[in-house]
Amino acid sequence: MIALAAVLLFVQTAEPQPPPRYGDRGSSHLGLILGLGSGGGGFRWAGGIDYGYFVVDRVAPGAEVEVSGGTGQLTTGLALATVRVVPLSTPGFSLFLIGRAGRLLLSDHPDGWAAGGGGGVIIFTGARIGVQLGYEVLELVPSSFCADLSGGCTVQGFQLGLVAGF
Repeated sequence: MIALAAVLLFVQTAEPQPPPRYGDRGSSHLGLILGLGSGGGGFRWAGGIDYGYFVVDRVAPGAEVEVSGGTGQLTTGLALATVRVVPLSTPGFSLFLIGRAGRLLLSDHPDGWAAGGGGGVIIFTGARIGVQLGYEVLELVPSSFCADLSGGCTVQGFQLGLVAGF
C-alpha cells in the first residue's frame, strides 16, 4: 500500500517532458532533396530523399538516395550512407554537418564510389517542418572511374530541401 501511494505521488508531481527538439536522441530526420550544382561539365539538377535517426544527441547515422542529371550529361544515381551532426539546434533553426559515402551509378558508364560531405542550415517554418539550405562536395573514386568524365572527379553544389523532424 505504501509503495502504491509513493508511485501515485510521483506520477502526480512529475513534470511533463517537452517534446524532443530536432537533433535530440530518439528523434528522426526525414528530408526531401532538391538541388542545382556543377559537375560533369555543366549545370546539374538533383532530387532525392534522406533519413537519419539520432542515436545520441546531435548525431544521426542514416541513408540517402538521390538521382541527378542535366542537359547533355549522364544521369547519376547515388546510394549513400550518411552521418549527420547537429552542433547547434534551436526552435527556429539548426546547423548541420553531414558526411556521405557510397555507390555512384552512371548511365552508359561503369559505376564507381563517392565520398564527401557538406553542411548547412535548417530553418524551421512551423512545428517540426523546415527548409534546408546546404552545400555539398563529393569526390569520385577511383580516379580511373572518373578520369573520362568532362567535369573531373568532383561533384559539388547547393541543395534546397524540405525537412521533417519527428
